[in-house]
Amino acid sequence: MLLGIDLGGTKLAAALVDDDGRVLDKVREPVDQTHNRSAVEQLRRVIASYADKQPDAIGVCIPGIADARAQTVWAPNIKGWEHIPLSQLLAGLTPSRIIIESDRNAAVLGEVLYGAAVGKRDVIFLIIGQASAPGF
Repeated sequence: MLLGIDLGGTKLAAALVDDDGRVLDKVREPVDQTHNRSAVEQLRRVIASYADKQPDAIGVCIPGIADARAQTVWAPNIKGWEHIPLSQLLAGLTPSRIIIESDRNAAVLGEVLYGAAVGKRDVIFLIIGQASAPGF
C-alpha cells in the first residue's frame, strides 16, 4: 500500500491505495493556516492516522519547491513555509519512507508513469491556476 498526500494552498487531499492502484481510503479537508506550523501539524496528523495501515511509502506533494539537496521546502501560499525542513518535521511518525516533491514534478511524473505521457519521449505539461494576489 501507498499513501499519497497532495497539500495545496487551500486543500489537503490524501489517498491510501493498494498495489493495483485501487483507492482504499481518502481524506479531503481545508489546509489549516492558523499559524506558521499549523499545516505541518495537519500533515503530521494525517500521516499518523494511517500508521496502523503501514503503507510501504508515503508521497507528499507541496505547492512550491522541494529542495532535496537542502532538505527544505518553500511554499509561498502556505503560512510560514519559507525553506522549512519538512522532512525533518515529519520524521519519526512512521517507519514508512516519506518522499516530498513539488506538485508540478509529481503531476508530470504521474502522467509519464500512468497517464497521457506514457511511452512519450518529450512532454509539455501546463498547470493553469488562479493567482490569489491582488492585481492578477
